[in-house]
Amino acid sequence: MSKHSLMHRINGTALLIARVLMLGLVLHSTAALAENDPPTPSSPDSFLKRLGNSKTLSGALFGPDNAWDTTFEGWQAWKKDHHLPISIGAYNWLHVNNGGPAPSGYGVPGLRGTYFWYVDADPQVSLNGDIIQSVGVHVELRFRDTADKFRPFFDHTYWFYEAYGYADTQHGRIKAGRIWKRFGLDWDDTWWGDVQYFDGLKLAPDDGFSWENTWHPAKTFKLDSFVQYFVAPSNISGSLVGANPQSVTGSSERNVGVIRVVPTWQLSDDSSLALGISTLAGEIQNTAARGNNTSQLAWAADITYKWSGFKVFGEVDQSFGVLNQKRYVSGGPSNRITDLLAGMAYRYGPITYRFAWSAGFDANPSGHQYLWVPGITIAMTKNINIYAEYVRWDVTDRTGKRTTFEDGFQLVLNWHI
Repeated sequence: MSKHSLMHRINGTALLIARVLMLGLVLHSTAALAENDPPTPSSPDSFLKRLGNSKTLSGALFGPDNAWDTTFEGWQAWKKDHHLPISIGAYNWLHVNNGGPAPSGYGVPGLRGTYFWYVDADPQVSLNGDIIQSVGVHVELRFRDTADKFRPFFDHTYWFYEAYGYADTQHGRIKAGRIWKRFGLDWDDTWWGDVQYFDGLKLAPDDGFSWENTWHPAKTFKLDSFVQYFVAPSNISGSLVGANPQSVTGSSERNVGVIRVVPTWQLSDDSSLALGISTLAGEIQNTAARGNNTSQLAWAADITYKWSGFKVFGEVDQSFGVLNQKRYVSGGPSNRITDLLAGMAYRYGPITYRFAWSAGFDANPSGHQYLWVPGITIAMTKNINIYAEYVRWDVTDRTGKRTTFEDGFQLVLNWHI
């Protein structure tokens, strides 16, 4: 890429980020002015009300029957009618440096080009039996359009993130294949992620079995449960090199069990409270060069409160056992890792304002990290989202040396068809 082309992309990225943030400010300024205006006959049809009642910006601007959303709905209906349960999408990432180590551009060195593309296939057959209601397959193939692997320890620039068969029964869904672990909160609503993700605790698939069920003992109470057992590692995760066993050659996780339960209380028509408890236990097998075999024990507790368009959440995770002889945080074989996560979000129609903070603390030897991710998400249409985030990430090792892993702005376009 020429220097002129790169600078053109950078300037365009910065301008687009500014426009996205300005759009949010304008919309909320409009809301404040509208609240102070006296009622008029046209108030119910005002843009502000349409925005608050719409799930997409295109719906607020051009009405629920706008061409963008109706075209996508028509395409989805056509695929269903023609038994074509396939979707294709991508995450297009523009990075603007604010003093961090990575230069501005489309992606960053080591992750040049499109963040990744994905193809999902979800064929399903209804049986309507007394024991099994339906069976199906879910496959998600991801790939990158440059020679850069998603993580250095990946085998290829393409990988199966998920690939499993399932059966829906009267006692829940049973899966077998490549499944991601349900340990802690599923996600924090950011694009960048949190320290739990980079430690390999979130969105990390392995090969095994899962039983998932939702119990409804009362109208205002439900209990989600997950029981999982993984026989082999997938060597696929968002973890950094030095985070966990599978991020380096010669170490692997096997015979990992995960249990998660999440009771949720419906406090009112528009508010709820969920409390989650997760446990994990597994073996870590090492080659002679990596040391003796060991094990991992971990637990997590999380809370999520929702009220109307507002959400606040928190999580604490703790892992015991040496996961890596050279942790990317401490620089040594830490045997206890404590991760924290807290965040909040406010959604107004298609716009979500959000903030997430996470921290990690290694022990024996010690080290710590802090990650801040404020941002905004706009649902442009039913199949296009824009993420704009600022990320600050600092890591301090056992010697007290602090390294800035990231200090920059991210603008991401996520689409699928």
